[in-house]
This record gives sequence, structure tokens and C-alpha cells, in this order.
Amino acid sequence: MSFEVSRLFGCVVAPAEQFASQLMRLSQDFTPRYEVEKGSLALLDLSGLSHLFLNPHELGASIKASALTYGIEEPRIALATRLQAARRLALFRPGLSIALDEKTEVELLGALPLESLDLDDRTLARLRNWGLHNSSDLARLPASDLRARGGVALVRAHESSSGRDERLLVPVEEKPNDGLGLDPGFGVEDLTQLVFLMFRLLDPLCAKLKSGGRAATAFEATLALENGNTDIRLIRSPSPSADNAAWRTLVRLNLEGRPPVAPVLSLSLRAESTSARAVQFSFTGAGRSSPEKVASALARLQRFFPEDRIGSPQLKDTHTPDQFELRPFDPGSESKVKKKAKDLAEPKPRPPASALRAIRPPAHARVRVDMAGAPVSLQVSDNDRFLSIRGRVQASAGPYLLSTQWWNEEAFAREEWDVEIASEGATAAYLIFRDPRNDTWYLAAEID
Repeated sequence: MSFEVSRLFGCVVAPAEQFASQLMRLSQDFTPRYEVEKGSLALLDLSGLSHLFLNPHELGASIKASALTYGIEEPRIALATRLQAARRLALFRPGLSIALDEKTEVELLGALPLESLDLDDRTLARLRNWGLHNSSDLARLPASDLRARGGVALVRAHESSSGRDERLLVPVEEKPNDGLGLDPGFGVEDLTQLVFLMFRLLDPLCAKLKSGGRAATAFEATLALENGNTDIRLIRSPSPSADNAAWRTLVRLNLEGRPPVAPVLSLSLRAESTSARAVQFSFTGAGRSSPEKVASALARLQRFFPEDRIGSPQLKDTHTPDQFELRPFDPGSESKVKKKAKDLAEPKPRPPASALRAIRPPAHARVRVDMAGAPVSLQVSDNDRFLSIRGRVQASAGPYLLSTQWWNEEAFAREEWDVEIASEGATAAYLIFRDPRNDTWYLAAEID
């Protein structure tokens, strides 16, 4: 025989606040859904355990025995069909309290003092002035009158006095311990041996991440050197991965690119992990490179170039043309940005009738202007870039004034013109501009 209840909650109260770890281990013995408050109180969702015990007293005795095993002396335990009812009974009643039906729950909760309702001192004094002494006295009062006299806080205390308030359980999410260490017992000088020892730490960590449905975004390697220093290096991947073959390549290239300056006495490896996400590739879109291959390629590039010279170019939010910055390569975030931009994009306009062939850096030009400042002739000669332009301006459009960052040393300003040049029986269009800061003309692009 067993006792059957659809919902069952438990609460265990320790005599002091330093039993947080013990209460967590105790809770894990009975349920994966639990909450620990202030290191001295544990709330447990015991729904589904009733068929394993003959009666609730046997379940309570099992919880008490587990508490004694973890060093929690004289624990206060309560079992109830409501979470808040179990919490209040365990806090203010000694020993084991059991309330698995509404009548027993109302009787036990009604006998508790007003202090069990989590009210402030001013409200408690007010209730005592009304002649109230315990929770049952407050439960007999009409809720409408309490709202008018004391507001929402008093109404919530009225619901709690009879166990009607539904408090939600906030489960504890343990932070995974994704780290391993190794002490070889001697100073490792050979780089091949060091890479081998690092693989011994890397492989079980990747296996642990895979089993937990997680992936590593980076590994932090800590090397204790013989000269007393500590070499700490962060090895990143462009996309989260738990593939030990890809991480082996990254770790090996990192150690080969920057070997330790002294023999290594001990080493440790810690993973920065996140939830693994499945990637659905498109059947019709262009193929994408494997994230592991991209990570290996970037790691090889970092052996020859500084980290600030490798990444994805991102345009800066400025009117200054050709301004960009390098950010860490992250194909996942780029695809999200493109998808968001696509969702917010307006209907596609018609394809442009012309295109610009940019000349970088802009070539110096000689320009004659009329009285109004409009260009009338253009001459450009740059033998290094095979630029030779000379002719009169048949048509022009402008000026298009552009300026930004006038408040600092990176001030930028230009006066742009679109011009059509007639030279040797042919015409061509160009984009030229004048820098008003030094009154110099430049050729910026050819218009096709």
C-alpha cells in the first residue's frame, strides 16, 4: 500500500544558515526540482514520490534520516499539498508536520502566530490592535474589508493565512564545473609533451560537454611555470563547439605559436560553455564552411598576424566613407543580423543603372572651376595606378556637402561633384571631391 496525492511539496529547515551545500545534496536525493533559501531552508517538489512510500510519515522519516546523514541536527520538516503551506509549517512548527488535506492544512496554518505571515512590524502592531493573535483570526475576516483598510499586502497575508497563495518554486541551476588540472611531477620543456598533456585534459572535457548538450566557446589554459610565473591564455573559437578534434588543432596551434618561456610544472584547463544549438543548413542556399575548419584557419592566421588584424570587417556608424573596424569572427551573429535586416527590409528597389569603381586611396587631381565654384576641367596623372585623365567638363552635378566629427581631431569634410568628361572623342563620368580644409581636389571613383 501507498498514499496517493497529485501534488506534494516538502520543506526542510536547518538550525543555522551555513547548511546550504548540505541542503542541496539532501534535496538532490529526493527530487531534481528544489530551491534553497538563505542557506537554512530547502523547498522540495516531491510530486510523484508518494507511491514509493507506505505513508507520509515514512517519507518524512526518510527525509529526516538523510538530513542527519549530512550533519543537520534536529531539522524541522513539513509535507503539504501547497508549497507556501509547507514552508510556513516547517518554519514555525517543530519536528514533522503533515497536511495532505484541506481541513488539516487550515487547522495547522490557523494555529500559527501572525509572525508567520511575513508582515512588517507596523502591520503586525495594527493587527494586534484589532484583537488578532494567530492566522486563523485573520483568515475569518472578509478580504474586501482588508483591502480597503490595509491594501494589497494585507490581502496577500489573508490568503497566506489559509494557505491559498500559490508561490512558485524557483529551481536551483547549478553552475557546471568544466575544469580539469594535471600535475606531471616534473618540469615539461618539450612542446610535444606539453601538447600531449593538454590533450589529456581536453578530450574528457569535450566528452563531458557533449553528454550535457553543451558546447565550448573558449578554453582557458593556465600553465604554472618553473620560474614562478603563471601563463594564462584564452583559446577562443568563432562558434561554440564540443568537437575535440577541432579544439585539439586550436590548442596545438596556440602553444606552437607562443610556447611557454619556462618549463611547465602544472597545467589546468577550464571551458567556457553554453547550450549547444543545432544548425539547419539550407538545401537551396549557398554552402557554408564548417565552423571547425574556420576556427582552424583563423588559428593558423594568428600565428603570422596580430589578433587585431584578423576578424570580420564591420562598417562604423559614421558618415566618413571607408571607415570600418575588425570584430571577432562570429558567423552565427552575422547570420542573425542579416536575417533581422532581411525581415525589416522594405520591398527591393530596382537595380541601379550605374556603379562606382572606387579608387583607393583617392588620386590627386587638378581641377579648374568657374566663378560659381563648379568644375570646368579635370586632369589626373598617376603613373603608378595607370591613371591618365584630361578633358573638359561637359556636365556636372553638385556640390554634395558631407561633414562629420567636427568636434574632434578626426574631423572630416568634403564637397563632392559628379562630372562628365569629354576626351579624345569619348566621354566618361567620374566622382571627384574637394577637401575644404586644404582646398585640394581628389578623384574618388569612376562611374560606369
